[in-house]
Amino acid sequence: MEVTTFLAVWGALLSTALGGWTIFRDLRDRAKLQLDVMIGNVVPGDDKTDYLFITITNVGRRPVVIKSWAFHFEKREGRREFGVILPRGLPRMLKEGEYHMEQTHEIARLLDGVIGILVYDSAGRKWKVPKNQVREVIKEVREIEAEKKKSSL
Repeated sequence: MEVTTFLAVWGALLSTALGGWTIFRDLRDRAKLQLDVMIGNVVPGDDKTDYLFITITNVGRRPVVIKSWAFHFEKREGRREFGVILPRGLPRMLKEGEYHMEQTHEIARLLDGVIGILVYDSAGRKWKVPKNQVREVIKEVREIEAEKKKSSL
């Protein structure tokens, strides 16, 4: 094999690998949100009100502006319904690795046919809380409501 053929093959392989790496890197170079929800109380304080807390973390590489969050309800009368939750600290820009926590005391609404919890960013993208977390908080709210009924008797 001649030196020129070897160099041509080597150059083609190297440029292909570098092109692939550039595409891979650019696809990963974007905002990405991780959403976590839980039911809890505000501490310290003697207020025994239960809240739904959502933690929004930017695990991506680009900043993202969070606009709002909402409950996604089952279809009613053939159309999708959303219940926007009034934010306390939104809109807010999250840089890489930053997080923001929101809360609502409207946990009973989770029993009204909620099938998802969404977060909206300024680019119009919807981010969804994982379904298993939504099911867990709905189950927890059912238990809380059952305890309230039991204790009021």
